[in-house]
Amino acid sequence: NASMVIGTPNTELLSALKQQSGSGTETPPTSGTDAEGYFANNLLKWEYKANNNRLMIYPVGTNTKVAIPDFTTTNAAPWSIYSGSITNLIISYDITGIGNYAFANMPYLLSVTTGEDVATIGTGAFYNDIRLGSIVFPEKVTLVEPNAFTGCSSLYSATKKNVNMVVSTPNTELLRVLGTSSNPDAPNNPGSSGSTITGTID
Repeated sequence: NASMVIGTPNTELLSALKQQSGSGTETPPTSGTDAEGYFANNLLKWEYKANNNRLMIYPVGTNTKVAIPDFTTTNAAPWSIYSGSITNLIISYDITGIGNYAFANMPYLLSVTTGEDVATIGTGAFYNDIRLGSIVFPEKVTLVEPNAFTGCSSLYSATKKNVNMVVSTPNTELLRVLGTSSNPDAPNNPGSSGSTITGTID
């Protein structure tokens, strides 16, 4: 019914309806030209490609293993000015962790490609990324911190390669997809090694 009115707040419903429009996703606004920079004591580099709305993070030099640092609302990630345009994220090999709120509040983020060296995902790392539909956790991931995927209302699929991966609460959306929505506090390591688990909202 085209005349159906949806009152706000209804974040999850509005996100799902927006995904159904047009070709399946809402087109993000364009955001200027390419950009790049260094961070984490110049051990990491980020590149934003405007023509395909892609953000890439990778180490500088060779044989360098380093984690993406923590960020906050007052100390935002250097790519945060492009958050409203990024649809694809690539995190390179040799990155050992994703810091707090590193990729939070990216309303058009659709896909994340993560190198196999990531072991931890910080608090709020993907907070409120309302169009993120799926995530593949590398085998080395042992800990997903609280609220890492809170607000990811479109999340429908997760691939968990490490049976010992611990998902801290709250992480309602992720735990729902991993199949523990009836009791998201236990167990905190649902699923089995190598499995892809999908779910629906209860």
